[in-house]
Amino acid sequence: MAFANACLTARRLLESGVPFVEIQHDGWDTHTDNFRNVRRLCGEIDQPWATLLDDLKASGLLDDTIVLWLGEFGRTPTINAN
Repeated sequence: MAFANACLTARRLLESGVPFVEIQHDGWDTHTDNFRNVRRLCGEIDQPWATLLDDLKASGLLDDTIVLWLGEFGRTPTINAN
C-alpha cells in the first residue's frame, strides 16, 4: 500500500509542476526464499506502477516526463539454495 500511495503522490506532484520525483520500494535483496519474496514484491508494485504510467499518459504528462526504472545491483541468473 505504501508504494501505491507513493505513486499517487508522485502523480499529484507532477501535476502541480514539481520537476523531479523519486519513488522507492525497498526489500528486493531477496537472499532467502527468493521466488516467494519476488512474487510478493511484484504484487506490491505491478498495479500501482501501471496505473501511474496510465494516468500520466491520459493526462498528457507522459509526453513531458522522463520515467526511469532503476535497481541498485545486478544478480547472476543462479539462485542459491536459500
